[in-house]
Amino acid sequence: MSLFYFQQKDDLQRYETGESFIQGGDIEKQELINERDSLQTELFVSDVQLGRYEVALELFKEKNKTGAEEFELILTTQTE
Repeated sequence: MSLFYFQQKDDLQRYETGESFIQGGDIEKQELINERDSLQTELFVSDVQLGRYEVALELFKEKNKTGAEEFELILTTQTE
């Protein structure tokens, strides 16, 4: 029982430090890490683009309030 406890404790420590075991070996682990990094990069690009749209909408509200309100109405009611 104590051996099982210490084995789980070691597994938990490896998981917390990022040295967790993934079945399939180092190649599969590296592929998963690369995929994770790629998804984080794509998410960063999407976040930057979203921020630009939000700033552009705020500037549009200052220049053309009725047009911006119409755009927001369309955005919230006619898109899915």
